[in-house]
Amino acid sequence: MVDHAVGDTIPGDLAGEHLVPEEHLPRLLELTRNSKTAAETILVTCGKDGGLALFADEPRKIYHEPAFPVSAGNIEDTTGAGDGFLGGFLWALSKGGFTRQEMMKIASWVAAQNIMDLGGSTKMPRLTDLEGYLHQVQVRTTPPPPPTPPPPTPKP
Repeated sequence: MVDHAVGDTIPGDLAGEHLVPEEHLPRLLELTRNSKTAAETILVTCGKDGGLALFADEPRKIYHEPAFPVSAGNIEDTTGAGDGFLGGFLWALSKGGFTRQEMMKIASWVAAQNIMDLGGSTKMPRLTDLEGYLHQVQVRTTPPPPPTPPPPTPKP
């Protein structure tokens, strides 16, 4: 069983030049549910349009995150942007404590950092860069503490 399916294209009969990937995600999720390799998460990179995610437990909700803004003069090479997006998303997923939209924002930011230099990985951010960004935008980097249980009810 596959937990996470990732792609930058829509396979086979789902492809169509007049259709945007977002329109295909619910059908793609349905197809994966009916196969032996059902996916919990589908992540699609969309180049300059950012990325999309669909989660099995929210089959009617599509998460879209636009590409993190980078001025045209700062774009050197888009090689590896999708890998950066995936890396950022998977880091946030494995770290835990982030909302799904926060995971998408992190993915978009990592991809944007990568395109500001030549080569597929020379500008890939380090963990300290990512933590600095998260602090700057005030996104938590650790899971919230568990709720405090109520005090026991006194017995009469």
